[in-house]
Parts: sequence; structure tokens; C-alpha cells
Amino acid sequence: MQAFVGFGLIFGTPLASFVYGIGGYTWTFYVFAIMLTVNTIACLFLIPSELNNKGKTVAQIQITTDNASISQINIDDAFKAEERE
Repeated sequence: MQAFVGFGLIFGTPLASFVYGIGGYTWTFYVFAIMLTVNTIACLFLIPSELNNKGKTVAQIQITTDNASISQINIDDAFKAEERE
């Protein structure tokens, strides 16, 4: 992940300068907006959907009249509890 941030910092500036030289200020935004849109669509299709809920935790806030408490629950456990009910 950090390597791609480094690649973006290294190659992003020259690429943006090249696009700015050809198309000007507004075309720089158009080109990178198109690149981000294509990247988003590719991620929607290439990332498996089973990665969405695996191993994540959600903060569940329980508010009572006396106090408020925050507890961590595992999403997988929450789905199993719903299936049992």
C-alpha cells in the first residue's frame, strides 16, 4: 500500500505536468476524474464481495437512561446471531 503512495507521488506530478502542458488547467481535472472513475469501477468488479464483512468490528452504542456505553462486536458474530433467531 505504501509503495503505491510512493509511486503516485513520483509519477503523479510529471503526469499532471504533461497533461497540463497539453490541455491546460481544466483538462488536468478531466483526465484525472476519468482515471479515478475507471479505477472505482474496476475496484467494484475486481475486489471480491466476501471481503466486505470479514473480520471487521462495529462500535455499537447502547444508550440507557443512566449512562451510555460503547462495546465492540464482531460482524461475523452478529450475522450468526441473526441466523439463529
